[in-house]
Amino acid sequence: METLSDIEREVVVLQAVVESIQSMVNNEMMEFGAGDTEIQVIFTSLAQRALFNVLLADFLERVDPALLGMEGSLLDALEASAATASFDKGDSSKRLQAAAATLRAWLDEQIEVEVWFPSIEKNVDLKLQRRDFVSICGNISKHNVSRLTGKAKALQRLLKANGVSVSWTDALRALDDFHGRFHDDILIYHTTTLAELLNNVRWAIHEYLKTEYDRSYKAPESEDDPRYTFTYPVGVSNEYAQARYWDLMNSVRGKPWIRRFTGSRYLKGRY
Repeated sequence: METLSDIEREVVVLQAVVESIQSMVNNEMMEFGAGDTEIQVIFTSLAQRALFNVLLADFLERVDPALLGMEGSLLDALEASAATASFDKGDSSKRLQAAAATLRAWLDEQIEVEVWFPSIEKNVDLKLQRRDFVSICGNISKHNVSRLTGKAKALQRLLKANGVSVSWTDALRALDDFHGRFHDDILIYHTTTLAELLNNVRWAIHEYLKTEYDRSYKAPESEDDPRYTFTYPVGVSNEYAQARYWDLMNSVRGKPWIRRFTGSRYLKGRY
């Protein structure tokens, strides 16, 4: 497979992140309270909540190394791109690095949640990272039981780390209990915070790329020919990367879909 240059890889990553966030944080998926501070965000339906969980879990899954030449998740790829910052002007990448780091720190934070597993008759004060419940619940929402053995083993390991040893088949039975506690309860509580953190990343990408957009954008020459163009930067010659660059510049032209906001502090103190 043709190897992408560093700047081409960054273009592909940034556009993938923009698409991912816009698929999760939008007015069809969520309802946003009035104002710009202390607002609450709620899902518009149960189906949208499940879809959000699936998409967020995918965001944290391993990317295809054949395309990006790296291991890790899309969040890992974003942080790597923000560090190399091919489009940095006047430290414009700093806000992007900070937004990505804040999202990662939130996902990596260990929490403790009391969970009753009626299927195995166990009550557990479960210590886990937030990314753990996002991944397990997202896969439960996406797959049927025949494709959940891997997540059952992940839950088995998680329970063992918390002092509860069960067979993997018992862990498979306990997945529904886990999903009920975390997807139907904890995720709802964190909806506002997750939407805020993801939206902050989206705005940081927009601000990071604004100078590049101003350089690249060529306005229509006349009213009779309304077509505008973008001038590719040096190093973006791969046709796929050029197509993604065009989409990325259009995302700057169109601006983020959701206004900046700060979530309610009353939805940030638990779990």
